[in-house]
Amino acid sequence: MLRKLFKYDFKTLGRTLLPLYAATFVVGIFSSLLSRLFNDNSSAFILNQMSAVPLITTVLYFILFGSTCIMSIVISISHYKNSMLGKQGYLTHSLPLSNTKKILSKALSSSLWQIITMIFASFSMLLSIMIRYSMGISWYEISYGIAKIIDYFNIEIAKQASIIILQLSGLMLCGIIIIISTNLMFYASLSVGYIANNKKDLLSFAVFIGFYIISQFINLFAIMHYNNIFGEISTSLSFNSYLNGYSKIFIPLLLYGLFYAFTYFFITNYCISRKLNLE
Repeated sequence: MLRKLFKYDFKTLGRTLLPLYAATFVVGIFSSLLSRLFNDNSSAFILNQMSAVPLITTVLYFILFGSTCIMSIVISISHYKNSMLGKQGYLTHSLPLSNTKKILSKALSSSLWQIITMIFASFSMLLSIMIRYSMGISWYEISYGIAKIIDYFNIEIAKQASIIILQLSGLMLCGIIIIISTNLMFYASLSVGYIANNKKDLLSFAVFIGFYIISQFINLFAIMHYNNIFGEISTSLSFNSYLNGYSKIFIPLLLYGLFYAFTYFFITNYCISRKLNLE
């Protein structure tokens, strides 16, 4: 049942995000091709009267690019609000699943789409840059240059391959946990705010600000506590020193992420289980 709910949540979010992905990708490619065409001096006479077109398409691309990243968060919040606290909540809470699994499904599906959004945004931007600025450079030369860079780093990477893979996996895990905990902070804010009988959205926003301020104080304390480690990383030019520094902050970062995730999850689950006040 949890798998079915996860699939439903994932598809619901995808119905809005996938068209945004498609529009951003198409406009990005079109903008890059136009910019490449207009930068060709041989076609300057013909295209002189349309010189503003690449600028317009580039601006449109960045608007869609930013909208896609922002909408992945906004849609997550809206989906949780409607399906757990709004009118759809009557159907959601009639499902034979615990509130823990319902919250988990919302958080995981939203986090997965946000990770996909970051991957898509990086790929879209990289592809647009390669198309826009690869004039006179063959794809063979580009791939050859990338291969030379990889070969250069392989000299250092080969020495400690297992350690590097472990540390990169740890940092990716920390990133995933931070994304999940951020979604749970939004869910906790909404769940607390919707306990009230009126002005629920305003109270939810105020609770979110409170959570954010408290988390920033905790983060500030953590940064001050580990300031020496960050100093070592920022001043060192050694590849191994970077790895050793990151390994020292990995466990604390992971623990902080888990602390936030479990705290917000507990608050959300408590409000949904004990203080639920549907619209």
